[in-house]
Amino acid sequence: MGSNYFMSPDGTYVTLSQVRFYVNRPDGKSNIKNGAADFHQYLQLCRVYNTISDMIDNDPDCGYMYWDGDKGCPSFAFPDKGSVCSTLAEITRKWGWDPDEELF
Repeated sequence: MGSNYFMSPDGTYVTLSQVRFYVNRPDGKSNIKNGAADFHQYLQLCRVYNTISDMIDNDPDCGYMYWDGDKGCPSFAFPDKGSVCSTLAEITRKWGWDPDEELF
């Protein structure tokens, strides 16, 4: 993937643009430097987003990304027992999360 991505051992990744976006937050640089929990949560959110987005690119019927006007952000919808759900469960288990809990 080259220098535009930061690849994790589990195959998930964060793009350089996503990191730069975080750096532009009011405390972005200091949060990165200090290893703030907010930065780590942002990285995990990016990794999940990229995983789902790539899966939908490869199989448009596995889920849907849409603009949620009520929340003012992109949202995802996918079958509870489908490939996206099982992939997220596997990734989050590797991260030490309970797959039955909400991600964020």
